[in-house]
Amino acid sequence: NVNPVGIIFDDNFTNTSTWFSGEYWINRYGIDRISYNQGNEVSWWHDGTLKEVRLRGWTGVTIKKEWIVGFGFNHPVEWFEKRFDNSTMMVEAAWDDRISRQANILHVWGRNFDRDFSRTRYRATIKSLQNLTFTLAYTRLWFSPDSTGQGTDLYDLSADYNFTPDIWLRLTSQYTSRNDRTYLYGLFGWRFRPPFGALYVAYTADRFEMMNNSLGGRDLLTRERNRAFFVKLTVPLSIY
Repeated sequence: NVNPVGIIFDDNFTNTSTWFSGEYWINRYGIDRISYNQGNEVSWWHDGTLKEVRLRGWTGVTIKKEWIVGFGFNHPVEWFEKRFDNSTMMVEAAWDDRISRQANILHVWGRNFDRDFSRTRYRATIKSLQNLTFTLAYTRLWFSPDSTGQGTDLYDLSADYNFTPDIWLRLTSQYTSRNDRTYLYGLFGWRFRPPFGALYVAYTADRFEMMNNSLGGRDLLTRERNRAFFVKLTVPLSIY
């Protein structure tokens, strides 16, 4: 709900929520533990009109300290021009050797504003050097019906290099087939000790195709380019 300049524009509602989580340790038959969480949320506008009711939960089983299998659900009911039941289900499996390699697969399916959808993501992380980590991911998003062509294939490659535990560099490249969009992102971060502030320097480059209405009433395919440079300095101040 926060736009790029940090202004919250969707704040005219009241929200109440509950959240429960826990773990049950087994340590037998190759099963380490069972983890779970469950949450409920109700929101309404200040005039008393109901805005959203959400139920969600997740259960995961950790096996032999390296594998985890999970199942979850998310059932939000939202009111706009009408009521939308946007229920989703999720299954996931992940492997982590706790040293330098991780892999996981996530599959989500359900309803999204009167459309069926599914999203499948494959992701792997490899720590090739002591301070260098690569992450590769592929996501396929599918809608039915999809009259606006929002389904896409998303490819993601990122690299993280830690000069020290408090100084790091991140480079990310993304490509989505929906509009032939290529996105590049670079971030330099420095957390300094007392008073525990931080300096962030970021650069983004974005290239994509979009349809514009031409003067003759026909759609015209154009290629857009965006670039941005950000500097953020955080210094905590204590007033007694």
